[in-house]
Amino acid sequence: MTTNVKTLIEANANIVQVTELNVGDIYRRLEKESSNDYTTAVGRVLDIKYNGQDAYVRCLEINPPRYGSYSVKEKVFGTDSDIVIFTCMTEEFMVEIERCKSSLEKEINDSKQAIQKHEQTLRELTCLEGELL
Repeated sequence: MTTNVKTLIEANANIVQVTELNVGDIYRRLEKESSNDYTTAVGRVLDIKYNGQDAYVRCLEINPPRYGSYSVKEKVFGTDSDIVIFTCMTEEFMVEIERCKSSLEKEINDSKQAIQKHEQTLRELTCLEGELL
């Protein structure tokens, strides 16, 4: 039995170059984590500067949880940055924001509960300590 396997991305794939990026644009950026693992972040362009020779693009990105929680980080890409970005629709961007907010609200609630538990344990220890004095 012979199985035909097609390559997902062929060696002669077309290269697309972004020619225009404006302040306020939203995007999805492909990021390589390890040899064959990729993740994406969504972001919004905050600032673009060009001095006639070099340029930078300053963005705010939402990164998906890797080992814990979502993160929101400022990223700056320079003239020589090798980045891969894709169009991101406003609806997609809003979904990512809501996921991030929901995750962070849950973490805050869990942390508050942990604090309350620790405070209760401290009160109990203080009570025990007082009984011994």
